[in-house]
Amino acid sequence: MTMKMTINEDQRGFLFRNGRFVRMLEPGGHFAPSFLGYKVVVELVDDKPLGDGGLLAAYGRDEKFLKSTARVEIGDGQKALHCVDGRFAEILPRGVYVYWNIFKHHSFIILNTSDEDPAGDIPESVLRSISDPYCKRIYIKDTQRGFLFKNECFVRMLTQGLNIVPAFLHYSSKVTNVSDEADESSIDEIELAMFSKDENFLKSVGKVDVTDGQIALHYVDGRYSGVLRKGTHAFWNVFKRHTFRIIDMQDDSTAADIPPFVLEDLPDDICARVKAEDWSAVMLYINGEFVRRLPAGTHYFWRNGRDISWTTYDMRTTQLDVSGQEILTSDKVALRVNFVCSYRIADPLAIGVKVKDHSTQLYAAVQLALRGMLGGMRFDEVLEAKDVIASRVLTLLKQRESELFVEFLSAGMKDIILPGEVRDIMNTVLIAEKRAQANVITRREEVASTRSLLNTAKLMDENATLYKLKELEYLERICDKVESIKVENVSGLLGQLGSMIKV
Repeated sequence: MTMKMTINEDQRGFLFRNGRFVRMLEPGGHFAPSFLGYKVVVELVDDKPLGDGGLLAAYGRDEKFLKSTARVEIGDGQKALHCVDGRFAEILPRGVYVYWNIFKHHSFIILNTSDEDPAGDIPESVLRSISDPYCKRIYIKDTQRGFLFKNECFVRMLTQGLNIVPAFLHYSSKVTNVSDEADESSIDEIELAMFSKDENFLKSVGKVDVTDGQIALHYVDGRYSGVLRKGTHAFWNVFKRHTFRIIDMQDDSTAADIPPFVLEDLPDDICARVKAEDWSAVMLYINGEFVRRLPAGTHYFWRNGRDISWTTYDMRTTQLDVSGQEILTSDKVALRVNFVCSYRIADPLAIGVKVKDHSTQLYAAVQLALRGMLGGMRFDEVLEAKDVIASRVLTLLKQRESELFVEFLSAGMKDIILPGEVRDIMNTVLIAEKRAQANVITRREEVASTRSLLNTAKLMDENATLYKLKELEYLERICDKVESIKVENVSGLLGQLGSMIKV
């Protein structure tokens, strides 16, 4: 018996004889003589995968079938993106899949999930057609940059704009600011080591490696910004340009090429600043060893693990006050003395090496010399020779100049303060002396006054006109004391007045 059948356009037939596949039948009319063991199986052409792996293996021997289908085989550690007419349709796990390629074009992108960046093999158009939850869309601003990770391992840097993150391949992302507001856009050293394998990242940053014994001066758009210590540093070169200058701290002379305002800004634990004035002697020590005396000016030294220290001595004439010294004279009178002397440092290096706390040593030397001098004198001798005592003390001090490495220039006694009882006695004696002097002066003046009166009396006795003038002088003085005169007997008034002034 012969079976006649028609296969439609949306169908395909499969001819079998005695259970074995013969060929694929295309749309149209076909005869299948059953008496010869032929049989036809009709399949609908749709978007679903063809099943039965055994039959698919048999169909694979037919060229028409192979031209009409799309086949993909996905192994272990792989996934495949199934695309229909160029657009993403589904994700296929491990297995063998066959689709009809007649009305729609089926294609596949096989991804090795163990690769570092399998998403790099996906065309941009396909990637954009994959929607959530398979892919996440992130928008990166101009002031931002993104970093793509796979299984928490860095893959590459993402630039501004729309970026697709394939979540189905265990990708994730991180977005960071690159604007200057973000703490000058400095990059963490650990992240820097991780991101540095991306060329786009390296082109977007300014990077510097600072080794032991070095620092780096950081400049932003040519302006000094700060100092960088040992380590690897990077800054985003997106909106501003970051440049660096490596400084070798093992050579102090390198500081001479750095502008003073930069040196002044450096932290004290990096750079030691020593200022020497014209009137000073500055002795430089490195690790406790004397190096040299510094000339006038400002000097800079890299610490670089060294102990940088210095001692400054004032080379000008200096005054030393020894005040409130209570000294007992040889006759047991307690005096309080204020003494002053002036000196100048002669050898600053020797003072620093051989004299500990030279100010205290000088004070003690002056104090002992003064006490030794006054302690061997009587009270009266101290009062009589107070002007000589200073020169004697100065002589004693000059004998110790080579020992103290100074030059004593002058000395003087400022005050000698007496005890209360002695002071009262001295004041009594002084008052008595002054009173005696006052009495002598008074007697002398009385004698002079009497002698003057006697001479005046002799002159008036010998000269009547002079006597009359003296009389008129006293009359004038009396009139000056009279405010008003009351006259009762007017007659004879003019005569009376005339007789008073008649010579």
